[in-house]
Amino acid sequence: APTPGPTPRPTPAPTPAPRPTPRPLVPINPTPTPSPQQQCSANSQDCRSNRCCSDPRYTCYQKDAWWAGCLQSCTPGIHSDEATQYQTPWSCAVLGKAPLPTPAPMPSPPQQQCTAQYQDCRSSQCCSDPGLTCFRKDTNYATCQFSCTPGIHSDEPPQFQTPWSCQVLGAAPSPMPSPPQKQCTAQYQDCRISQCCSDPGYTCYLKDNNYGTCLQTCTPGIHVDEPSQFRTPWSCQALGESPPQKLPQQQQCTPHHQDCRSTRCCTDVGYKCYQKDPWHAQCMQSCTPGIHMDEPPVYQTPWSCKVL
Repeated sequence: APTPGPTPRPTPAPTPAPRPTPRPLVPINPTPTPSPQQQCSANSQDCRSNRCCSDPRYTCYQKDAWWAGCLQSCTPGIHSDEATQYQTPWSCAVLGKAPLPTPAPMPSPPQQQCTAQYQDCRSSQCCSDPGLTCFRKDTNYATCQFSCTPGIHSDEPPQFQTPWSCQVLGAAPSPMPSPPQKQCTAQYQDCRISQCCSDPGYTCYLKDNNYGTCLQTCTPGIHVDEPSQFRTPWSCQALGESPPQKLPQQQQCTPHHQDCRSTRCCTDVGYKCYQKDPWHAQCMQSCTPGIHMDEPPVYQTPWSCKVL
Protein backbone atom coordinates (compact mmCIF):
# COMPACT_ATOMS: atom_id res chain seq x y z
CA ALA A 1 0.00 0.00 0.00
CA PRO A 2 1.34 3.48 -0.66
CA THR A 3 2.81 5.47 2.25
CA PRO A 4 0.69 8.62 3.21
CA GLY A 5 2.37 12.07 2.81
CA PRO A 6 2.97 14.55 5.71
CA THR A 7 -0.03 16.50 7.04
CA PRO A 8 0.23 20.26 6.03
CA ARG A 9 0.47 22.92 8.82
CA PRO A 10 -2.49 25.31 9.18
CA THR A 11 -1.87 28.89 8.00
CA PRO A 12 -2.02 31.30 11.03
CA ALA A 13 -4.61 34.11 10.89
CA PRO A 14 -3.12 37.60 10.38
CA THR A 15 -2.69 39.74 13.56
CA PRO A 16 -4.92 42.90 13.40
CA ALA A 17 -3.13 46.27 13.50
CA PRO A 18 -3.35 48.10 16.88
CA ARG A 19 -5.94 50.89 17.14
CA PRO A 20 -4.51 54.38 17.85
CA THR A 21 -5.11 55.78 21.36
CA PRO A 22 -7.41 58.80 21.15
CA ARG A 23 -5.97 62.16 22.29
CA PRO A 24 -7.69 64.05 25.15
CA LEU A 25 -9.99 66.82 24.03
CA VAL A 26 -8.69 70.38 24.65
CA PRO A 27 -11.28 73.10 25.28
CA ILE A 28 -11.32 75.69 22.56
CA ASN A 29 -11.84 78.61 25.02
CA PRO A 30 -10.09 77.88 28.35
CA THR A 31 -11.41 79.71 31.45
CA PRO A 32 -9.43 83.00 31.81
CA THR A 33 -7.35 83.47 34.93
CA PRO A 34 -8.19 86.64 36.84
CA SER A 35 -5.49 89.30 36.56
CA PRO A 36 -3.31 89.90 39.60
CA GLN A 37 -4.73 93.42 39.97
CA GLN A 38 -8.27 92.03 40.43
CA GLN A 39 -7.09 89.70 43.20
CA CYS A 40 -5.07 92.27 45.18
CA SER A 41 -6.38 93.78 48.41
CA ALA A 42 -7.67 97.27 49.09
CA ASN A 43 -5.97 99.39 51.77
CA SER A 44 -8.38 98.37 54.54
CA GLN A 45 -8.41 94.65 53.75
CA ASP A 46 -6.34 91.67 54.91
CA CYS A 47 -3.66 90.84 52.31
CA ARG A 48 -2.21 87.62 53.81
CA SER A 49 -3.71 85.33 51.15
CA ASN A 50 -3.02 87.34 47.98
CA ARG A 51 0.14 89.17 49.24
CA CYS A 52 -0.42 92.21 47.03
CA CYS A 53 -2.21 95.57 47.12
CA SER A 54 -4.53 97.13 44.53
CA ASP A 55 -2.99 100.58 45.10
CA PRO A 56 0.48 100.57 43.46
CA ARG A 57 1.84 102.91 46.13
CA TYR A 58 1.16 100.38 48.92
CA THR A 59 2.91 97.16 50.03
CA CYS A 60 1.47 94.18 51.94
CA TYR A 61 3.08 94.25 55.43
CA GLN A 62 2.51 91.49 58.01
CA LYS A 63 1.44 92.44 61.51
CA ASP A 64 1.31 88.94 63.01
CA ALA A 65 -0.01 85.48 62.13
CA TRP A 66 -3.58 86.82 62.05
CA TRP A 67 -3.33 90.07 60.10
CA ALA A 68 -1.49 91.83 57.28
CA GLY A 69 -2.44 95.12 55.72
CA CYS A 70 -1.55 97.38 52.78
CA LEU A 71 0.55 100.37 53.92
CA GLN A 72 2.85 102.88 52.25
CA SER A 73 5.50 102.20 54.90
CA CYS A 74 5.74 100.19 58.10
CA THR A 75 7.68 100.65 61.36
CA PRO A 76 8.04 97.51 63.52
CA GLY A 77 6.30 97.74 66.91
CA ILE A 78 3.11 99.38 68.19
CA HIS A 79 1.26 101.75 65.80
CA SER A 80 -0.32 104.43 67.98
CA ASP A 81 -2.75 105.47 65.22
CA GLU A 82 -4.63 102.16 65.55
CA ALA A 83 -7.61 101.74 67.88
CA THR A 84 -6.53 100.86 71.43
CA GLN A 85 -7.91 97.31 71.28
CA TYR A 86 -5.81 96.60 68.15
CA GLN A 87 -2.49 98.04 69.37
CA THR A 88 -0.34 94.91 69.19
CA PRO A 89 3.18 94.86 67.65
CA TRP A 90 3.74 94.83 63.88
CA SER A 91 6.53 92.62 62.48
CA CYS A 92 6.41 94.60 59.19
CA ALA A 93 7.55 91.57 57.16
CA VAL A 94 6.90 92.21 53.46
CA LEU A 95 4.51 89.66 51.91
CA GLY A 96 4.89 89.27 48.14
CA LYS A 97 5.60 92.34 46.07
CA ALA A 98 3.71 95.47 45.19
CA PRO A 99 1.73 95.12 41.92
CA LEU A 100 3.15 96.56 38.76
CA PRO A 101 2.45 100.30 38.65
CA THR A 102 -0.42 101.38 36.47
CA PRO A 103 -0.07 104.50 34.32
CA ALA A 104 -0.06 107.52 36.59
CA PRO A 105 -3.14 109.75 36.33
CA MET A 106 -2.78 113.35 35.27
CA PRO A 107 -1.39 115.36 38.19
CA SER A 108 -3.76 117.69 39.99
CA PRO A 109 -2.90 121.35 40.37
CA PRO A 110 -0.30 121.81 43.14
CA GLN A 111 -2.61 123.90 45.31
CA GLN A 112 -5.15 121.05 45.46
CA GLN A 113 -2.54 118.55 46.66
CA CYS A 114 -1.09 120.62 49.50
CA THR A 115 -2.43 120.38 53.07
CA ALA A 116 -4.62 122.86 54.96
CA GLN A 117 -3.60 124.33 58.31
CA TYR A 118 -3.86 121.96 61.33
CA GLN A 119 -4.02 118.90 59.00
CA ASP A 120 -1.40 116.13 58.77
CA CYS A 121 1.06 117.06 56.00
CA ARG A 122 3.39 114.03 56.11
CA SER A 123 2.26 112.70 52.73
CA SER A 124 1.87 115.99 50.80
CA GLN A 125 4.88 117.71 52.46
CA CYS A 126 3.47 121.12 51.47
CA CYS A 127 0.91 123.60 52.81
CA SER A 128 -1.94 125.27 50.91
CA ASP A 129 -1.85 128.45 53.04
CA PRO A 130 0.89 130.95 52.09
CA GLY A 131 3.50 131.50 54.78
CA LEU A 132 3.02 128.07 56.41
CA THR A 133 5.62 125.28 56.48
CA CYS A 134 5.14 121.54 57.04
CA PHE A 135 6.97 120.72 60.31
CA ARG A 136 7.40 117.13 61.54
CA LYS A 137 6.62 116.31 65.18
CA ASP A 138 7.59 112.62 65.08
CA THR A 139 7.07 109.62 62.80
CA ASN A 140 3.31 109.74 63.49
CA TYR A 141 2.47 113.42 62.92
CA ALA A 142 3.40 116.60 61.06
CA THR A 143 1.36 119.74 60.49
CA CYS A 144 1.43 123.16 58.78
CA GLN A 145 2.57 126.01 61.06
CA PHE A 146 4.15 129.48 60.82
CA SER A 147 7.13 128.44 62.95
CA CYS A 148 8.28 125.54 65.12
CA THR A 149 10.47 125.27 68.23
CA PRO A 150 11.98 121.82 68.93
CA GLY A 151 10.79 120.19 72.18
CA ILE A 152 7.52 120.21 74.11
CA HIS A 153 4.80 122.67 72.99
CA SER A 154 2.93 123.76 76.12
CA ASP A 155 -0.07 125.00 74.10
CA GLU A 156 -0.97 121.42 73.13
CA PRO A 157 -3.38 119.35 75.25
CA PRO A 158 -1.46 117.42 77.98
CA GLN A 159 -2.10 114.04 76.36
CA PHE A 160 -0.35 115.21 73.15
CA GLN A 161 2.63 116.97 74.77
CA THR A 162 5.43 114.91 73.24
CA PRO A 163 8.60 116.47 71.77
CA TRP A 164 8.62 118.12 68.34
CA SER A 165 11.62 117.51 66.08
CA CYS A 166 10.54 120.47 63.87
CA GLN A 167 12.12 118.86 60.81
CA VAL A 168 10.93 120.68 57.68
CA LEU A 169 9.18 118.39 55.19
CA GLY A 170 9.25 119.58 51.60
CA ALA A 171 9.32 123.30 51.05
CA ALA A 172 6.99 126.14 51.96
CA PRO A 173 4.81 127.46 49.10
CA SER A 174 6.13 130.45 47.23
CA PRO A 175 5.15 133.55 49.20
CA MET A 176 2.22 135.50 47.83
CA PRO A 177 2.82 139.13 46.83
CA SER A 178 2.37 141.62 49.63
CA PRO A 179 -1.35 142.22 50.10
CA PRO A 180 -2.71 145.65 49.18
CA GLN A 181 -3.74 148.04 51.93
CA LYS A 182 -7.41 147.01 51.73
CA GLN A 183 -6.44 143.46 52.77
CA CYS A 184 -4.79 144.48 56.05
CA THR A 185 -6.47 143.39 59.29
CA ALA A 186 -8.54 145.45 61.74
CA GLN A 187 -7.62 145.49 65.43
CA TYR A 188 -8.66 142.45 67.53
CA GLN A 189 -8.83 140.30 64.36
CA ASP A 190 -6.40 137.49 63.49
CA CYS A 191 -3.62 139.02 61.37
CA ARG A 192 -1.38 135.97 60.81
CA ILE A 193 -2.21 135.73 57.09
CA SER A 194 -2.19 139.44 56.17
CA GLN A 195 0.68 140.31 58.57
CA CYS A 196 -0.37 143.97 58.50
CA CYS A 197 -2.88 146.20 60.32
CA SER A 198 -5.38 148.59 58.78
CA ASP A 199 -5.33 150.97 61.79
CA PRO A 200 -2.36 153.38 62.05
CA GLY A 201 -0.13 152.84 65.06
CA TYR A 202 -0.93 149.10 65.28
CA THR A 203 1.38 146.16 64.59
CA CYS A 204 0.54 142.51 64.01
CA TYR A 205 1.92 140.61 67.04
CA LEU A 206 2.07 136.80 67.21
CA LYS A 207 0.79 135.18 70.40
CA ASP A 208 1.55 131.55 69.47
CA ASN A 209 1.16 129.29 66.44
CA ASN A 210 -2.61 129.59 66.70
CA TYR A 211 -3.24 133.35 67.06
CA GLY A 212 -1.91 136.80 66.26
CA THR A 213 -3.66 140.17 66.41
CA CYS A 214 -3.18 143.91 65.88
CA LEU A 215 -2.04 145.77 69.00
CA GLN A 216 -0.35 149.10 69.67
CA THR A 217 2.27 147.44 71.91
CA CYS A 218 2.96 143.93 73.15
CA THR A 219 4.76 142.60 76.25
CA PRO A 220 5.91 138.96 76.10
CA GLY A 221 4.23 136.68 78.68
CA ILE A 222 0.74 136.49 80.19
CA HIS A 223 -1.66 139.39 79.51
CA VAL A 224 -3.85 139.73 82.60
CA ASP A 225 -6.47 141.78 80.72
CA GLU A 226 -7.44 138.71 78.68
CA PRO A 227 -10.24 136.39 79.87
CA SER A 228 -8.83 133.65 82.11
CA GLN A 229 -9.49 130.85 79.60
CA PHE A 230 -7.28 132.61 77.01
CA ARG A 231 -4.37 133.53 79.32
CA THR A 232 -1.51 131.74 77.61
CA PRO A 233 1.90 133.38 76.99
CA TRP A 234 2.42 135.87 74.17
CA SER A 235 5.63 135.63 72.14
CA CYS A 236 5.02 139.18 70.79
CA GLN A 237 6.89 138.41 67.58
CA ALA A 238 6.06 141.19 65.09
CA LEU A 239 4.68 139.94 61.76
CA GLY A 240 5.12 142.25 58.79
CA GLU A 241 4.73 145.99 59.25
CA SER A 242 1.89 148.43 59.92
CA PRO A 243 0.60 150.50 56.99
CA PRO A 244 2.90 153.46 56.36
CA GLN A 245 0.23 156.16 56.27
CA LYS A 246 -0.19 158.43 59.31
CA LEU A 247 -3.08 160.60 60.38
CA PRO A 248 -2.58 164.31 61.03
CA GLN A 249 -1.13 165.12 64.43
CA GLN A 250 -4.36 166.46 65.89
CA GLN A 251 -6.16 163.20 65.07
CA GLN A 252 -3.63 160.99 66.89
CA CYS A 253 -4.93 161.74 70.39
CA THR A 254 -7.28 159.15 71.93
CA PRO A 255 -11.03 159.51 72.63
CA HIS A 256 -12.23 158.89 76.19
CA HIS A 257 -12.57 155.30 77.47
CA GLN A 258 -10.02 154.04 74.90
CA ASP A 259 -6.42 152.87 75.36
CA CYS A 260 -4.11 155.90 75.26
CA ARG A 261 -0.74 154.26 76.01
CA SER A 262 0.72 155.01 72.58
CA THR A 263 -0.70 158.55 72.08
CA ARG A 264 -0.48 159.68 75.74
CA CYS A 265 -3.03 162.40 75.01
CA CYS A 266 -6.82 162.71 74.89
CA THR A 267 -9.02 164.38 72.28
CA ASP A 268 -11.68 165.48 74.79
CA VAL A 269 -11.12 168.62 76.84
CA GLY A 270 -10.81 167.92 80.59
CA TYR A 271 -9.57 164.32 80.09
CA LYS A 272 -6.13 162.91 80.90
CA CYS A 273 -4.42 159.67 79.97
CA TYR A 274 -4.22 157.58 83.20
CA GLN A 275 -2.22 154.35 83.32
CA LYS A 276 -3.76 151.26 84.90
CA ASP A 277 -0.79 148.89 84.47
CA PRO A 278 1.77 148.12 81.72
CA TRP A 279 -1.04 146.72 79.54
CA HIS A 280 -3.70 149.43 79.71
CA ALA A 281 -4.21 153.18 80.02
CA GLN A 282 -7.37 155.18 79.45
CA CYS A 283 -8.61 158.73 78.95
CA MET A 284 -10.64 159.76 82.02
CA GLN A 285 -11.53 162.98 83.85
CA SER A 286 -10.10 161.65 87.13
CA CYS A 287 -8.57 158.47 88.52
CA THR A 288 -8.42 156.86 91.99
CA PRO A 289 -5.59 154.36 92.56
CA GLY A 290 -6.74 150.80 93.34
CA ILE A 291 -9.65 148.62 92.20
CA HIS A 292 -12.41 150.30 90.16
CA MET A 293 -15.66 148.57 91.05
CA ASP A 294 -17.41 149.85 87.90
CA GLU A 295 -15.26 147.57 85.75
CA PRO A 296 -16.36 144.01 84.87
CA PRO A 297 -15.11 141.53 87.51
CA VAL A 298 -12.71 139.87 85.05
CA TYR A 299 -10.90 143.23 84.59
CA GLN A 300 -10.88 144.37 88.25
CA THR A 301 -7.14 144.72 88.74
CA PRO A 302 -5.50 147.74 90.50
CA TRP A 303 -5.06 151.12 88.78
CA SER A 304 -1.80 152.98 89.34
CA CYS A 305 -3.42 156.21 87.98
CA LYS A 306 -0.07 157.45 86.71
CA VAL A 307 -0.59 160.32 84.23
CA LEU A 308 0.98 159.61 80.85
